[in-house]
Amino acid sequence: MSDAPRTINPALGQQLQALLLDAAKKPPATGFLAWKGRIDFPNGADRTPSLTQRDFEEWFLRLQNAALAENLIPSFFALQALTNDFRADGPLPISIVDLEVTVPKPDFAKRVAEAADNGRPLDPPPGSLASVTETARVFMASGLMHEQWQLDEPVFRSRFVSFIVDERFYVKQPSSPLPSAIEVDAGDGKGFRSAQFGRTFLVQYAKPGAVNVAVRCRYGDEMRTAHFSFTVDEKFVAPEPDETWQLWGMPSGNTGKAYVHRAYGQAVLTNPILIAEPFPGGYAKDYLYDIVNQNGAAEALRAAGYDIIIVAYDNGIDWMQRNAEVFIAALQQTMQQTAAPIVVGGYSMGGVVARYALTWMEAHGLEHNTRLFFSVDAPHRGATMALPALWFAHVMQTASVRAAAFVYELDSMANKQFTMNVVADGKVVESPEHAAFMKQLKSFGSYPKKLRRIALASGRGDGKASVAPRQRGLEWSGSPFASASLWTLPQGPTGEVVGEAYSFFAAPASPPALRVASPWSWDAAPGGTEEMFHETAKIVREVGLGEFKVEVATTCAVPTISALDIDQDPFAPIPAPGGSTSPFHDYICADENIPHIWLNADMSSWLVAQIGKPPVVQPNQPLQGWNPGDFNPHTDVAFMKNPYPTYARFRETHPVFWVEATQSYWVFRYKDVKRILDDTNGFLKNRRGLPPSPAPPLFDVMANMPQSIFSADNPEHDRVRGIIQPIFDDVIQGASSLAARLARPLLVNAKQSRRIELMTAYAAPLPSAVLQLLMGVPSQDWPGLNAWVDAVVAADDPTQPISIQAFGGTCSMSMGAYYQALLRGTANAGCPFKAAQGGLVERMAEKSLGSDPVLLEEEVQANAVVFTIAGYASTTYLIGTGTLNLLNNPDQLNLLKRRPELIHTAVEEMLRFDGPVQLIDRFPVADTEICGVPIRAGERVTTVVGSANHDPAVYNDPDRFDITRRGDPNLSFGWGIHTCIGAPLARMVTPSAILTLLEELPNLKLAGIPQWQSDPFLRAVSNLPIAVA
Repeated sequence: MSDAPRTINPALGQQLQALLLDAAKKPPATGFLAWKGRIDFPNGADRTPSLTQRDFEEWFLRLQNAALAENLIPSFFALQALTNDFRADGPLPISIVDLEVTVPKPDFAKRVAEAADNGRPLDPPPGSLASVTETARVFMASGLMHEQWQLDEPVFRSRFVSFIVDERFYVKQPSSPLPSAIEVDAGDGKGFRSAQFGRTFLVQYAKPGAVNVAVRCRYGDEMRTAHFSFTVDEKFVAPEPDETWQLWGMPSGNTGKAYVHRAYGQAVLTNPILIAEPFPGGYAKDYLYDIVNQNGAAEALRAAGYDIIIVAYDNGIDWMQRNAEVFIAALQQTMQQTAAPIVVGGYSMGGVVARYALTWMEAHGLEHNTRLFFSVDAPHRGATMALPALWFAHVMQTASVRAAAFVYELDSMANKQFTMNVVADGKVVESPEHAAFMKQLKSFGSYPKKLRRIALASGRGDGKASVAPRQRGLEWSGSPFASASLWTLPQGPTGEVVGEAYSFFAAPASPPALRVASPWSWDAAPGGTEEMFHETAKIVREVGLGEFKVEVATTCAVPTISALDIDQDPFAPIPAPGGSTSPFHDYICADENIPHIWLNADMSSWLVAQIGKPPVVQPNQPLQGWNPGDFNPHTDVAFMKNPYPTYARFRETHPVFWVEATQSYWVFRYKDVKRILDDTNGFLKNRRGLPPSPAPPLFDVMANMPQSIFSADNPEHDRVRGIIQPIFDDVIQGASSLAARLARPLLVNAKQSRRIELMTAYAAPLPSAVLQLLMGVPSQDWPGLNAWVDAVVAADDPTQPISIQAFGGTCSMSMGAYYQALLRGTANAGCPFKAAQGGLVERMAEKSLGSDPVLLEEEVQANAVVFTIAGYASTTYLIGTGTLNLLNNPDQLNLLKRRPELIHTAVEEMLRFDGPVQLIDRFPVADTEICGVPIRAGERVTTVVGSANHDPAVYNDPDRFDITRRGDPNLSFGWGIHTCIGAPLARMVTPSAILTLLEELPNLKLAGIPQWQSDPFLRAVSNLPIAVA
């Protein structure tokens, strides 16, 4: 600024701060104090402006700023994130806000403004906060949509609009009632119609264009009305994924999803293109598809025979290395499904994440089967945001919700890793996290070598600057309470001021000016652009004081030299591809600087041409003969998808057979399996005698577990089980009703989004919650324990990389340590960390206390660990495969809907037909013979219960799924004294889960192809995408 910023009189500032301190000590009854900027909130009576979604957002953020305590209302950004489950063509949720807020009285607000303008304090000084404030009503509504690619304001992409009034989007004070009636005039000429929470209603508009909607709510005798507007259009709507994979990166445990859009006309994955999403992640599925489909690129590639797989991270702002692990998980799952060479790419940060993943795999000797790597405007040498704008966000973060959210992303590890310079302690510094990341990437080889590499830059290639160094970017003035001036970066060794700000509401109110010396004015460099000063202006608008002017529309975000990884002057022309200046074999720049990761038509065409036609991959030729000696359950993809035809061949021709891959004799027939499991004296769980017992593999997680009733032989098994079994049976008595109560809330999203990924949204969280409640585990520890369980189960698969097996071993030790602490805390009356009273853990712990304990502490600890692992995993798998088999057999599904009393026989058939446990190991005490095959004492015998359950000697037409089947019991939970102790729990939770699912979502159909996990001991789908008709 040329002149010193206006500030309020210090005495006036002290008077106002005293009022705010009064509010902190004794908050007003409303819980909200809106006293800065605009406070003329829509009230549903005399102020009912028609709000766009952006207007609604600004008012909502002002309410968040006014909240005097956390969690009074949801964050707007959390509210909007809920819309990620809704497509751009519906349903359209209506958000309604009904709140009371405390605001300054008009005469007091006028006095303050005059005193501030005149540079003097209030005279007379104000009294208490209550004396100068009053209560105001806020009533407003809006249709809410998630962000849409290349649009400032989202549009609804159909003339047929399905509205829904969703209670999750209704915001009120906790003590306030819901409206007794809701009516909506959708602006279609049909007037008001009644609306109910959770119910959709369909409106047809005659033509595209702006739509004005009125919402009125009745509260007793009072009626409040709100208006909002949105645009109806008939733009292209991204298709729903054909399937969604749940991803888990190891060893970090970071998670994500892969949205799979198969090539048109293909029922299976054929020619995959795997793409990593940009920073910060968390985008809606259709937003991501629109990014890839710029200028019709994705549609053209799918029409040409390619599958588009978009990898999204659940925590995109975490370390890039950890999200690279998520990407590797997607790549490995892709390779399990097709032998075709893969195309790998990424947009923005996604390009760096994918680059790191491929480079790391090559450095560690892992196959990635990738023929082409492409990156779109990725910051390979680092990104450069408008640093004065970032500094301003830091300055305002205590006064603005938007600024605080902006800083949260800016200060994230991922942003610091790919950004050249950051703001720290009010100064610009080189990012040490970026330097460390680049050093590590270089140690792995910098780039993958076993493929072709291409790059696209959203910036021009002629070196032309876009703005002058130190050009004014934003000016905020007109109020003594806040002001700011921001410039673009200077160029040269002399430090210059590029940021000045004052805000009475921020802490500190007058920070030191930002002075920067920069060898290059990076804001002016050719590159993909961002509207950083416009983002700054949104913070100013939210504060709602004075006037502002944006003078620089866009600045460089990723310099062209960074997107192409060329070490040169950013303002020099880019050399032609093909030389040694860039690690990319070919590249293309935009004609003009365009927004970051945008592609013009020529660039999209170039990318499609570079990817080319799908390579011709010869399908695997069917075997002319069958050689049982070649059988390997870890590598046979057909066996992983459906093991039962293989079981049948072995039953018929080799009912007992040595399988080299598992170093054991597999036993396939029902009578032999049942005899072995029942003979607890002749066949043990633990190896004894000759040959000597070898040490378990280093990361054989289950073998390294402490011994429990799941792994003990007699006499210890009967002693411990005799103590624990009665406790367990008593604790689980209410499991069925508990499961039914917990199930319904898990299905709310599916009712509205019309889709559900059953495994992650229902089949896993439901039995997990039931088990943790029954065990009495503190609820805050559930997510961590569930993550450990997933890691242990994954590590039991010997085909997994050693890092995954090692991580599983670490997690099993962590669980042991956790339960040791929980047991000791439970035994200590003064310790707050303890299991819930009456739960399984607390009641088992009682048996290890006192002067004459009947259980050792380590026995309780070991059993708590295995209960946690086995207690819900098998139920999760059973719900998943059971639902899948109902969907694959619609006659049985319809029969169960008509006759829900068949649910218990249906669950037994689910266990028999496709049970969660497929293999159970035993060791003979003495030399023996099974079906004429001699087996020495101590050699591993693997009973194939999945095969036994399909034995035609026992079951009529065993490969038919029949929920009315009765007869010999299945062996899915074992047999004899070692029958799984948790079997009754699974048989209580699964019926409740299945029936509630069919009651709440009666019209289900598969929405993709489920993927099967690869551990032959377990039978489970890793995903189950379902559409709700």
